[in-house]
Amino acid sequence: MEVLPTPFDNYFCSLIGKEIDVELCYDVQMIRHRFIKMSALDFEFDRDNAHKLCENCFFNQLKDK
Repeated sequence: MEVLPTPFDNYFCSLIGKEIDVELCYDVQMIRHRFIKMSALDFEFDRDNAHKLCENCFFNQLKDK
Protein backbone atom coordinates (compact mmCIF):
# COMPACT_ATOMS: atom_id res chain seq x y z
CA MET A 1 0.00 0.00 0.00
CA GLU A 2 1.39 3.39 -1.04
CA VAL A 3 1.60 5.95 1.76
CA LEU A 4 0.86 9.51 0.67
CA PRO A 5 2.38 12.50 2.45
CA THR A 6 0.39 14.24 5.14
CA PRO A 7 -0.09 18.02 5.44
CA PHE A 8 2.64 17.98 8.09
CA ASP A 9 5.31 16.34 5.94
CA ASN A 10 8.18 18.21 4.35
CA TYR A 11 10.32 16.77 1.58
CA PHE A 12 12.92 17.87 -0.93
CA CYS A 13 11.53 19.20 -4.22
CA SER A 14 13.87 18.74 -7.19
CA LEU A 15 12.00 21.41 -9.16
CA ILE A 16 12.37 24.16 -6.58
CA GLY A 17 15.64 22.89 -5.10
CA LYS A 18 14.64 23.00 -1.45
CA GLU A 19 12.49 21.32 1.16
CA ILE A 20 8.78 22.11 0.77
CA ASP A 21 5.48 21.09 2.34
CA VAL A 22 2.57 19.37 0.61
CA GLU A 23 0.62 22.63 0.28
CA LEU A 24 3.34 24.24 -1.84
CA CYS A 25 3.63 21.05 -3.88
CA TYR A 26 -0.10 21.16 -4.55
CA ASP A 27 0.11 24.82 -5.62
CA VAL A 28 2.93 23.95 -8.02
CA GLN A 29 0.79 21.18 -9.51
CA MET A 30 -2.19 23.50 -9.90
CA ILE A 31 0.03 26.04 -11.70
CA ARG A 32 1.67 23.33 -13.80
CA HIS A 33 -1.77 22.23 -15.02
CA ARG A 34 -2.81 25.90 -15.52
CA PHE A 35 -5.63 25.83 -12.97
CA ILE A 36 -4.14 28.87 -11.23
CA LYS A 37 -1.67 31.55 -12.34
CA MET A 38 2.06 31.51 -11.68
CA SER A 39 1.62 34.84 -9.88
CA ALA A 40 -0.02 32.94 -6.99
CA LEU A 41 3.51 32.10 -5.84
CA ASP A 42 6.30 34.46 -4.89
CA PHE A 43 8.64 32.74 -7.36
CA GLU A 44 8.43 31.32 -10.87
CA PHE A 45 9.44 27.97 -12.33
CA ASP A 46 9.75 26.45 -15.77
CA ARG A 47 6.55 24.54 -16.62
CA ASP A 48 8.30 22.23 -19.10
CA ASN A 49 10.83 21.23 -16.46
CA ALA A 50 8.01 20.81 -13.94
CA HIS A 51 6.18 18.43 -16.27
CA LYS A 52 9.29 16.26 -16.51
CA LEU A 53 10.14 16.27 -12.82
CA CYS A 54 6.69 16.25 -11.23
CA GLU A 55 5.23 13.40 -13.26
CA ASN A 56 7.91 11.12 -11.83
CA CYS A 57 7.84 12.46 -8.28
CA PHE A 58 6.54 10.18 -5.54
CA PHE A 59 4.96 13.12 -3.70
CA ASN A 60 2.95 14.49 -6.65
CA GLN A 61 -0.67 14.46 -5.46
CA LEU A 62 -2.09 14.95 -8.97
CA LYS A 63 0.11 12.40 -10.72
CA ASP A 64 -1.57 10.38 -13.45
CA LYS A 65 -1.49 6.78 -12.28
